[in-house]
Amino acid sequence: MLALSGYEYHGPRGRLRFAPRVAQDDFRCLFTAGTAWGSVSIRGSRASLAVRGASSGCGAWRSATGRTPIDPPRTVGAGEVLEVG
Repeated sequence: MLALSGYEYHGPRGRLRFAPRVAQDDFRCLFTAGTAWGSVSIRGSRASLAVRGASSGCGAWRSATGRTPIDPPRTVGAGEVLEVG
């Protein structure tokens, strides 16, 4: 799944990256990041990160279309959704 999603996570820098190699215009998958887990959905240039358990800090979001800074950086907790793009 990591190879197909192009997923990378860097906790200390608060970075999440997805570069899907399949279904790039309508992509969905699970993710884990530190203590957090949930799902990501990418449609065109818009993305949403739905955290289902624990929390994850996010200061930058990267996808195949480029980098989107999250300013100020956010901690996304269980039950929250971060919309980007």
